[in-house]
Amino acid sequence: MGPCTSGSWSDLPIDILLIILRRLELPQTLVFASVCKTWRSAVNAAGLPRSCTPWILSWANHLEKKKKNKAQGKCNTAVTCNSYHLDVEDSYDISFPRDCFVTCCGASHGWLVLVNELSNLVLYNPFTTAMIPLPPTTDFACVEGVYGTHGNLEHYRYRSPGELYAADCFGIPLYAKAVLSCSPSKRNDYVVMVIHHDGTWLSFVKAGQSKWQVASTSAGRMGGDRYLDCAYHDGSFYTVTFYGLVEKWDLDDLSGPTREEMVVAIPAIPAAPTVLTRNMVSTPWGDLLQVIGFRALEYPYATRFQVCKVDQGGCKKSPSFSFKICLMKF
Repeated sequence: MGPCTSGSWSDLPIDILLIILRRLELPQTLVFASVCKTWRSAVNAAGLPRSCTPWILSWANHLEKKKKNKAQGKCNTAVTCNSYHLDVEDSYDISFPRDCFVTCCGASHGWLVLVNELSNLVLYNPFTTAMIPLPPTTDFACVEGVYGTHGNLEHYRYRSPGELYAADCFGIPLYAKAVLSCSPSKRNDYVVMVIHHDGTWLSFVKAGQSKWQVASTSAGRMGGDRYLDCAYHDGSFYTVTFYGLVEKWDLDDLSGPTREEMVVAIPAIPAAPTVLTRNMVSTPWGDLLQVIGFRALEYPYATRFQVCKVDQGGCKKSPSFSFKICLMKF
């Protein structure tokens, strides 16, 4: 019998590698693929997508389980969410650190903007598990922290002397949308813009800052208007309100944040189709688009979308992009 030769990890049979892969979550799978060519081939055989197509993250079922555990007095555990890719049918698990995930209010450049158990915002990269805490919620002028006898934060008071909210629930109605200017993994000059307080407030924080800065506490100049969406495009943040006001923001002005009106707001007209939503989209080919969802009057349970290009001259309608989605009621 010849001398015993120790095999290499790269010599493991493909069947064994596939069994190991089935036990890994998405971040560990990506690390697995970077070990050697053999392991990368196993990951490819398992169907892990390698294209730049966006991932879809779903956490509803897991949060429901977490709520049940809390109601039964069980300890909070890490939230595990499902991630889906448009190129494959399989889903992949992603676990978040304990007390890090109550809900998600933004996703940009591979990073998520999460609301944690104290209703503070946290930047989290689900692929590298890197985490960056953002300034606390108590920075906002109309939010007051209510502390217990041991100095622990228990509640928030909104619009004093308003109603008290539990610390772990307040972030869900507080934050509407959060957007990153760039990936913190690649640059250290990123900016986070947040729409909050019923869509009437707009605040931001730059990398390295310890305080939120308020850009606006009123969405436009018309009563009842509110911010619906925000996008980072060609070096600037753009916001859109319910009445269609599109603003470009300069956050580097020495006198404070300034805004330039790109598209004029138009109040709702009784005879016009009802606007359901507006979104800003920065395209890979360099255009900034406003996507408007209307209630389609000609068909029940249907939504008609209109896409307009935003430029220095305002908003230009693109009839070729108009389409309709029908939601059937069962």
